[in-house]
Amino acid sequence: MAIARKLFSSAWSWGRSHLEGVPPNPSLDCEALPRPNRQDVYVSDEDYACVYYLANPFWKAMMESAYICRARRSELINMKR
Repeated sequence: MAIARKLFSSAWSWGRSHLEGVPPNPSLDCEALPRPNRQDVYVSDEDYACVYYLANPFWKAMMESAYICRARRSELINMKR
């Protein structure tokens, strides 16, 4: 939702700078939805097992590394040997 709001705001700003008669940005009046705390989201063992069963070997290794290292996807991708 936040990404869509930023995209809409950027497009509106571009329109105001390149076109005449564009009213003020209406997205500034919108309230942002509360973002859930990342620590409140927990993947159950059943969900993990379902995804693990369907994943190819590369993603299985990534899932195991993420669990063992408590790493995010970007951290896993940037890991070096």
